Amino acid sequence: MKKIISFLQSNYRGHLWTMNIINTPSSIYIPWAIVKGFLDEVTVKKIQFFKTGIPKTLFDFTNKEQVEEKFGGTAKNLTKFW
Repeated sequence: MKKIISFLQSNYRGHLWTMNIINTPSSIYIPWAIVKGFLDEVTVKKIQFFKTGIPKTLFDFTNKEQVEEKFGGTAKNLTKFW
C-alpha cells in the first residue's frame, strides 16, 4: 500500500489543491489517522474534515454556484443521484 500511495503522490500530486470534507462521521477519524501516516505532509495539509457547519474556507476556492444550498452555495439541492 505504501508503494501505491508513494507512486500516486509522485505522479499526481499537483492535481489536488484542497479537499473539504463536510459532515464527517466520527468513524472516519481512526482510519484517517492510519492513512495520513503514509501520505506526504503537503498532501495531508490539503485535506480538511469538518464535523458540522459550513467551513469558512470552502468558498476561497469554489464558486457558490457549484455548491448545493444545504452546504451554503446557490445550486439546487440534489434529490436524484442516478
